[in-house]
Amino acid sequence: MENSSIRRQWLDSYQSHLLEEEHSPQTIKKYVHDIAFFSASCRQKRRSAKKKCLHTNRS
Repeated sequence: MENSSIRRQWLDSYQSHLLEEEHSPQTIKKYVHDIAFFSASCRQKRRSAKKKCLHTNRS
């Protein structure tokens, strides 16, 4: 849970930065969405790799 909290804090901080630098709400929304999507896909790939590794070690 701690990593999730840190990611959320980082994402909130980045969003605040974007509000100061990027004045288009649509662009900010897209950036935040893209980062969240990328993060979720990395977690999914990590879980898949772990499953594959555990399955291989059982053989």
